[in-house]
Amino acid sequence: MFAVSSVFATSKGEIFLDKKMFAIIGKSISILHYQKQKNVAAMMGAYGLRSPSYGFLSYLKDREGITQRELCSILFINEAVATRTMGTLEKKGFIIRKRSETDARSYELYLTNKAKAVIPKLLKSYEEWWEQMSKKLSLKKMEILCSCLKEMAEQATGQDLFSPEAEV
Repeated sequence: MFAVSSVFATSKGEIFLDKKMFAIIGKSISILHYQKQKNVAAMMGAYGLRSPSYGFLSYLKDREGITQRELCSILFINEAVATRTMGTLEKKGFIIRKRSETDARSYELYLTNKAKAVIPKLLKSYEEWWEQMSKKLSLKKMEILCSCLKEMAEQATGQDLFSPEAEV
């Protein structure tokens, strides 16, 4: 796909990409993100919710009692967006926010039975979408893609995002 001249290596082993490769990487990530957001929006719309709710609900599935602030930090979400989204989720009966006993400024988040019934359907739909997007890729290509994206995300954030100790 790329000419050998598209990739340049220095004597220190550093790799530089040409503008076409940057454009393909950026455009591809952008398209996938946009299409995923469209899918999530349609999925969430069926329950009267907006797409930011998906990340919160799917994450809370296994981590009830986490504070809103902790959730924002782990998911790299703006706290104002989280506050609005949590308000909507609470109003529509998907979560319960309780004041933290250890920090009165924080809310602990808990799922309602309504959310617990909906989340498996959302996760199934989400997984089906990703399976559809990756069905032409071999396992080896998926492993390479995951490895590369992980390294890039960690470089962008300066954090070890996927260590055993890190929350995924």
